Amino acid sequence: MSNLEVAPTDEKLASCSHEWVHKSYQCTSYAENEKVYDEWAKVYDSTMDPDHYQAPIGLVNHLKKNSLVDVEASVVDIGCGTGLLGKYMVELGGFKNLDGIDQSQGMLDEAGKKGIYKQLVKGTLGLDLPLPDNTYDAAVSSGVFTPGHAPAKSLYDVAKLIKPGGIVCYTLKYDLYENSDYPAVHKDMEEKGIWECAGHSEKYDALPGDKGAGNCPLVAFTWRVLK
Repeated sequence: MSNLEVAPTDEKLASCSHEWVHKSYQCTSYAENEKVYDEWAKVYDSTMDPDHYQAPIGLVNHLKKNSLVDVEASVVDIGCGTGLLGKYMVELGGFKNLDGIDQSQGMLDEAGKKGIYKQLVKGTLGLDLPLPDNTYDAAVSSGVFTPGHAPAKSLYDVAKLIKPGGIVCYTLKYDLYENSDYPAVHKDMEEKGIWECAGHSEKYDALPGDKGAGNCPLVAFTWRVLK
């Protein structure tokens, strides 16, 4: 596994009181991140219950409220983990055709037990995405584009997987946005005609009640792929 660096860790997020989220934000390389998630996999769902972790639910609600993706569309879950987002895509959103990709085999093993994905693939953003370009109608991702995880430049790889006219929707911590490399990447992808804004979500809390993380306010950034 490569030691390629992940997105830089933010000091405020590093003080998050959630034990496993705290560990994930400490990662400085893909190798460290994979190790943490392999260890976390067997207890992940029990530590990320909906009363304390709203990130995937907010994303699904945004997609449904704005009718951004048809329930019959082919959707790839980027950094699918144990399938928590996929579970809500099916149960709350009614989506029927999901694939998932993740760098942690432990997470993929747990996701497979849910029986909600047609295909699960091991791959790492920025290193290797063993999926063909222009394959899916939409890509969704929750808790992946954040410190200690996938860097902003990985969005170029994600957009390539989506058919023209398709949607890319992912959560991003709102109060980190302006001081991160996301604005530059977003602007570059717009200027190059790769995508256009499809209407981002309103801000919502991913970890309500977690004072250490400041409730972790998120926005589900949403783009329509043009080419």
